[in-house]
Amino acid sequence: MPLVTTDRWLGLVTTEKASTWVPLLLLLIAAPLFAIILTSAFSVRTEQEAELYEEANRWLINIEDEQKHVFGEAGRALSALIDTGVGAMSSAQCATVLARLRTYYPRHFMFTVTDANGVIRCSTEPLALGHSIADRSTFQQAHITDGIIQGLSRPSEYSGKPMIPLVRRYVDDAGRFAGTVNAVIDTAWLEDLLQRKPLPPHASLLIADRAGTLFARAPEGSAPPGGLPEFLHPLLGATQREVTDIDDGRGRRLITAHSPPEVGVRETRSILNIDRDGRMAVADAAMLRSLLISATVLLGSVLAVSWVLRRHLRYRERTEEELKRAKTISEQAAAAQRRQFDELESLYHTAPIGLAVFDRALNFVRVNEALAEINGVSVADHIGRHAWDVVPSLRETAEPLLRQVLDTGETVRGVELHGTTDRHPGTELDWIEDFYPLKGADGTVVAVGVIVRDVTEERRAKQLLDAAKREAEAASRSKSKFLAAASHDLRQPMQSLFLFAGALERHLDGSGREKLAHLERSLDALKGLLDSLLDVSKLDAGLVKVTLEDFPLNTVIDELRIAYQPVAESRGLTWHMLDCFETVRSDRVLLGRLLRNLIENAVRYTERGGITVRCVPEPERIRIEVEDTGIGIPSEELDRIFDEFHQVANVERNRQQGLGLGLAIVQRIASLLGYQVNVRSQVGHGSTFIFAVPRGAAALPSGPVEEAGVARLDREWLAVVIDDDVMVLMALQTMLKDWGCTVVVASSADQAIDRLRVAGRCPDIILADYRLGQGRLGTEAVARIRDSCRHTIPGVLLTGETGTESLREAAAHGLLILHKPVSAKLLAETLRTQLNVATQETGQNAT
Repeated sequence: MPLVTTDRWLGLVTTEKASTWVPLLLLLIAAPLFAIILTSAFSVRTEQEAELYEEANRWLINIEDEQKHVFGEAGRALSALIDTGVGAMSSAQCATVLARLRTYYPRHFMFTVTDANGVIRCSTEPLALGHSIADRSTFQQAHITDGIIQGLSRPSEYSGKPMIPLVRRYVDDAGRFAGTVNAVIDTAWLEDLLQRKPLPPHASLLIADRAGTLFARAPEGSAPPGGLPEFLHPLLGATQREVTDIDDGRGRRLITAHSPPEVGVRETRSILNIDRDGRMAVADAAMLRSLLISATVLLGSVLAVSWVLRRHLRYRERTEEELKRAKTISEQAAAAQRRQFDELESLYHTAPIGLAVFDRALNFVRVNEALAEINGVSVADHIGRHAWDVVPSLRETAEPLLRQVLDTGETVRGVELHGTTDRHPGTELDWIEDFYPLKGADGTVVAVGVIVRDVTEERRAKQLLDAAKREAEAASRSKSKFLAAASHDLRQPMQSLFLFAGALERHLDGSGREKLAHLERSLDALKGLLDSLLDVSKLDAGLVKVTLEDFPLNTVIDELRIAYQPVAESRGLTWHMLDCFETVRSDRVLLGRLLRNLIENAVRYTERGGITVRCVPEPERIRIEVEDTGIGIPSEELDRIFDEFHQVANVERNRQQGLGLGLAIVQRIASLLGYQVNVRSQVGHGSTFIFAVPRGAAALPSGPVEEAGVARLDREWLAVVIDDDVMVLMALQTMLKDWGCTVVVASSADQAIDRLRVAGRCPDIILADYRLGQGRLGTEAVARIRDSCRHTIPGVLLTGETGTESLREAAAHGLLILHKPVSAKLLAETLRTQLNVATQETGQNAT
């Protein structure tokens, strides 16, 4: 009898019976699977129903916890009122205490205090004043009960909402009943809770007192006002928390979680109902969809498998052809693999990095041309030779690494080695090498591969770069020291000029005042140049802090219009500065300084035409543009205009065009605020500087700011002035006396303390130079005077330095710092502010 092979059998099946019995066989297999899915679906439904019981219980406990918290807060408030002696206070004092208490508690609390006759003396609800609660059982019970008494719910006379009273008595000094403090809690606490955490779908909440009278329900129409619905009456006799299944009398089954007064909140009964059918309807629909999908998938699977099987059997005849095609592809793949091997070999030998393979005895097995060139030995002279015969200088450092890879089988990467080779004898070379294991079929390490990168030139280039960087940093430090020293030495005599000029103002009139005004304008211009140096120093040191606020952009634009429109028009320039009522979020002072510098730059470099400042609203920001018709900026200069001291078309360094720090300050402020300043420019036609400010929330307009002039101070203050410069000391003494101050001058801390001892009183304010003689600091002098007077006296430091040391020292001692030269107006305003703040703090400490 001839054997029937599988292929032959499949052939018979295909031609005679496959279309009939294959689908039946698959259906028989699918039926048990569908039964399992159905059983699983019903099991999931049962678990979901059980979860509803757990959910109801969790919700009930959460609501009870919140109610306990609310009632506990009320009880603690009553205790606190009694402890503060509110019963012994006058009605006005009592009202003040309750008004302050009102601000600490939510809207659902009302507090009252009664006298011994039950008449309300004070209350957080004004309508309650004068009413009597003497007829209420809680008040009567308070005569004989010390603790907190919780009453039954009733509607509030003021809000109409159900509320629960809490009452606690207080006694007079003789221990007699003197009245009660009362807290009334309405249902707003429940509304607040459900706003934060709404009830689950198909759920309702009922809260009643011990007698079964409802005083809270959610949602509002879930039960009629009054008592509990009839179907819940059986719960009135329960004494334990339980979750049960109840018929509501209308054909609905409710999962009900109930907490009686005995185990929940005192005198309160909480009931949470979940419509089981309503909640399970979603689960039932999901289960039905799941079953339908499963049945569809199974049926589709049966049909798909039948189709695939028939398709497979139809393709059987093509097998031989496909095998032939596969053989052809295999041969082509082998040829491609040979080509890849040849390419890898070529890559190995032509790679620009050194490659080698060592056997376990550390003899060269393979080496490429790059490594042969590094070592100064031909490829053929490497093969079979020991590593240290070729590069003996690496034996001490490289052999432990090769042994480590052979022993552990782990790669070692990025090792820096140094040595000499035959190619450059006597010259120290640098390499970065990687060592990796080559493993046999059994996983053991049979050889070590090495990758060598010659980094000698890179190291030398890095050394040169580091040296250049150190030179640049030294040059920068030298520049900073020079600027600081030059600024300090200039500010010292200028300070005397400013102070004497300010002192002269009261003694001149007519043409004398006009000449003094010219002198002050010249001094202001010189001060502006020095202040620019100081601004750069502060920004570079990171001492400028950003204070973000929302404000109308016009508040900044109006100040700039007032300041610069007359200047521009006096130069024959047209001025266009459009109003911008948009609100922005930024630092008001820094944004004003940024715009001020851009406008000053435009005025300085524009000889004809005009200047335009505009703001363009965008969806999330306001774009600000400062445009001029000045000389323009060549394209090759655009990358340098924000550098310090760089100026376009000012090779003569004309000081009327500034120092070249304005745009450097703009760039630093923009970086601090997170803005990007862009520039459009055309030589001979002008420039436009553009940046964008984020929008802010609408801000209330601020009132006008009155500028304080130089005037006498409001009382005869005692001021101590410490400076080792006699001219500055004399100028400060003259000015302060003109302002009505009593002045003690000194050149050191010791001299100041001696003279104060003679004066017999402590100063109201201290003015000290930062850098005193003999290496002493003004901050030390301030600290010593404060110690001798045993309180913190306000102080102001004067300094001509632009470095950051003085700023940090002033901040550490809580002092204001003014950088010389200081104008008389600025000094007067600073002293007035410091003295007013100190007076207010003294008044607050006294109260």
